[in-house]
Amino acid sequence: LPWGQMSYWGAQVIISLFGAIPVVGEDIVQWIRGDYLISGITLNRFMSLHVVAMPIILIALVVMHIIALHDVGSNNPDGVSIKKYKDGEGKPIDGIPFYPYFVIHDLVPITVFLFAFCAVLFFMPEMGGYFLEHANFEKANSLKTPEHIAPVWYFTPYYSMLRAVPDKLGGFITMAAA
Repeated sequence: LPWGQMSYWGAQVIISLFGAIPVVGEDIVQWIRGDYLISGITLNRFMSLHVVAMPIILIALVVMHIIALHDVGSNNPDGVSIKKYKDGEGKPIDGIPFYPYFVIHDLVPITVFLFAFCAVLFFMPEMGGYFLEHANFEKANSLKTPEHIAPVWYFTPYYSMLRAVPDKLGGFITMAAA
């Protein structure tokens, strides 16, 4: 995680949103920070969240999806019921198996995506400011607020939701519900 000006102040804004929760908000804010101010403890917690917790959650969701798909079966977009005629093992006769047909079909776009992703990751990680902004290369300073704080493009919808609702708790609920 980069620990520059934009990261510091972005973390400050996101953590302060939890302070809008009635009764327990300030305790949650202090628990997330691990201190009274954003510090190295906060950075360690955010790093653990991004590197350990998020991948575990995503892998669990993928496993649950595959288990549900295996139990229920996939839907047919053509609207033709393929579950009507089954063989001796109970598998649809008109069904197309996932492997090798869909795996090979999806292999080309996945490969193209991985090549593009690795090219950006290894050769141009800043991508002209779309992924890492110039202000994030300035060392984090809690005494100097940047003149213009604007979120990175992929956080813009959530930022707009926060700004659209005048109440801090209402904005937090709107953003969380999205």
